Amino acid sequence: MTRAYDVVVIGSGIGGMCAAARLARAGHRTLVVEKLPRLGGRCSTIDYKGYKLTTGAILVNCGDVLEQTFVDVDAEFPVRRSPSRAIYRIRGRDYDLPAKGGLRALAEIAAQDQEATERLWQPMRRALRGEERPPAISVRSWIAGYTDNQGIQDLFQVIIAAFMGINSDEALAPDYFDYLKVMAGAVAHGYAPHGSRSLVESLARAVRRDGGEIWTETRATQIVVEDGLARGVVVERKGQPVTIEAKTVVSDAGPKRTVELAGAEHFDDKYLQLIEKRLLPAGCIVTFTASDQPLMETAGPLMPTGTRRVCLLCTPTLVCPELAPPGKHLLEAIGTLGASHGPVDMNQEIELHLQDLRDTIPGYGEKGELLMVSSYRDDWPEYRSWPGRDLPQKTPIPNLYNVGDGVKPDGWPGLSASAESARLVVEELHASGT
Repeated sequence: MTRAYDVVVIGSGIGGMCAAARLARAGHRTLVVEKLPRLGGRCSTIDYKGYKLTTGAILVNCGDVLEQTFVDVDAEFPVRRSPSRAIYRIRGRDYDLPAKGGLRALAEIAAQDQEATERLWQPMRRALRGEERPPAISVRSWIAGYTDNQGIQDLFQVIIAAFMGINSDEALAPDYFDYLKVMAGAVAHGYAPHGSRSLVESLARAVRRDGGEIWTETRATQIVVEDGLARGVVVERKGQPVTIEAKTVVSDAGPKRTVELAGAEHFDDKYLQLIEKRLLPAGCIVTFTASDQPLMETAGPLMPTGTRRVCLLCTPTLVCPELAPPGKHLLEAIGTLGASHGPVDMNQEIELHLQDLRDTIPGYGEKGELLMVSSYRDDWPEYRSWPGRDLPQKTPIPNLYNVGDGVKPDGWPGLSASAESARLVVEELHASGT
């Protein structure tokens, strides 16, 4: 059986669905193929004991390219804004991040040493203004060149872990400043009352409304490449192979899997080397804890400094009680691994994470019920690439593109990074006359 479309999108993660919705809205006959029974990938929801647990995405940025995508495709943005701002817990006390000059104020609190803060802030100010590009060394090493203050190191570790998904001894200083520039002023966030899957379900409705189709339980087995161009996709649907002809293929399966589907022989050595050596997936652990009373007074995010692993906690049920059974609350905590890529003892990593929860949340052991521990690494990571090590959205095959968190634009985090990658791909397609 052969079917024909303008565009086939492989994968229904937030990047794939943002691309599909934009393409369908622009009049392209679009098909999304998803191997799982549910949409969303790591932006979906598991129903467990009456709780709606995320498969990855926790916080949803508001007011940036992600929300704008929903506006552009005339889809409902099913997110409830949180009244809470980011809170930093430094030596047991909580501090709100001021809208202006907040990072320096936090550094002074963390350092308890104004001179140490000033020594760091002079080069930081130059970097933020674009007057001086930091060398390609880790943030931890860059800071150590100006101060040995452990409080400052602890502060930047939790910031980088929470928003970049890796540790401060792994994140390069130039990439961190790219992040700061992109996200300057972007403090609004929220939660999806019906779980992360409602985001992709809203986009799916927009795709179908605009003439597109979505096939779940449909595994892509090959990207057909002939004469240097992608000609379509072969999928397995209901136990049968189906060939789909397409003018353009957009993959949200990750750059590595995209090459496997198309065949390495269709890519030049330079690109294959990037796949092999540049891409580094970032791992993490997420825990879900139930309680009768909220375990935090704020919806979050709360970022505690000086922890072993945990870098971000939130209580989304303070904003969206629909995520838990009546009268119950949910605490979500994310923590990096000791090494974001490479071998680690996962049992030890989980125990360190849980010890952080016991140390950070008063009464955690008595008041909380651990519902689930989710680990993200290897082929199911937090990010398919560390920030700053992403590949371009365009591939050497002119009409084959990647979207998602393996091709994040510099400085963009989380769901917004995938949404921006989709916007850039659709913009490129239209600029090329497709």
